[in-house]
Amino acid sequence: MASSDKQLDNGNRVVTSFSTILELLDQLRASTRAKQGQENQLLLWRCAAEAEYLAFLMATLHDLNDFTPDINVGMNPSADGAYDLVKKAKDLAESNPRLAYGYVRQAVFVLRSLEAGVRRAEKLRGQ
Repeated sequence: MASSDKQLDNGNRVVTSFSTILELLDQLRASTRAKQGQENQLLLWRCAAEAEYLAFLMATLHDLNDFTPDINVGMNPSADGAYDLVKKAKDLAESNPRLAYGYVRQAVFVLRSLEAGVRRAEKLRGQ
């Protein structure tokens, strides 16, 4: 596969991944509002995994492997916050891929923080 074909293929995967994660985050936001516990956990894991995949694709496509964006660790993690970050990233993906990648990495942090919180809550309930 020629280099330009490979970049086009990766670009298509990025577009598909953005669509997938925004759809999953919509489901997560609705599920969170409906307080669906076990279903939330799996959906949250899927959102985080898709965000990680999207970050990988963007880093590969835009040669951002050595770039470490600033992560706002003080941000209150929420599904709505992650959705907003991914939406901003999608809007900026073509014009400013570096900033878009930073938003995706921030969304990964938010989703993994949410996931860790759910696991801690489960452990406390199990004790």
